[in-house]
Amino acid sequence: MLEVVRLAREVQASTGITVDFEATPELGQPLLVVRVPAAARELQGLTPREREVACLIADGLSNKEIALRLRITVGTVKHYVHQILDKTGLPGRVAIATSLRGA
Repeated sequence: MLEVVRLAREVQASTGITVDFEATPELGQPLLVVRVPAAARELQGLTPREREVACLIADGLSNKEIALRLRITVGTVKHYVHQILDKTGLPGRVAIATSLRGA
């Protein structure tokens, strides 16, 4: 039990996992509760390529740098950026980067 508490304290700060020791026996004791950050939920609907582009945006790369890195055109990068913004409802590149850093 002490090991569970120690691990929960370590993990809780970065992932939103908590341990509920007051859970009813029907639910199991202790009950582990996982909260997915809102930012992670926003990015769940993206394709693998869109997530890749979003990560490169979060790394601070420009559209041109992303295009060179992924060996695609700048126009294709712009398309992915628009798709990411449409799917997530985020207002811009900074919000994409912020969402990934918080995820």
